[in-house]
Parts: sequence; structure tokens; C-alpha cells
Amino acid sequence: MNAGSWAASAACRGRGPSLWFAELDSAESQAGVAVCGSCPVRLECLAFAFEARVSDGIWGGVSAADIAKLRRKRGWAAGGLRGCG
Repeated sequence: MNAGSWAASAACRGRGPSLWFAELDSAESQAGVAVCGSCPVRLECLAFAFEARVSDGIWGGVSAADIAKLRRKRGWAAGGLRGCG
């Protein structure tokens, strides 16, 4: 999945990385999640992070740690999607 196809429409475009790569539950990370809440491409961003197996930051309003937990819960932890959604 290519981030370029949807990233130009993202609400976070042009903002610094401090909102997306701040310590979890900090004021900065909460501000980042708030920006995601009104983003027109939030789902595309989250899907990108899920498929790319990101390890840091906030993507589509969800932390990378929570994305990893969801992948493990769904049995998709290694090597692509397995099973049904």
C-alpha cells in the first residue's frame, strides 16, 4: 500500500512529528489523536499502518502498540493477513 495516494488529503499534513511520535498518553499524543478524529483519510492511514506493520507513532488515531495488539489478536502478526476479518 502506498501512503502517497491518500496522504496528501490527511489532516496532519504539514504538522510536525511531535504529535504522532510523542509518549503515549501525553498531551502531545492526545492532540495527535484529536487531529485524527476529523481526518478524511483516517481509515486509509490506519490500514497503511496495519499492513506496513509500523512500530512507532499514531496512525489513524491509533497507537502503533495498539495496532500490533490487534494484529496479534487477529492472528495476523507475521507475514501478511491470515484468516477472516
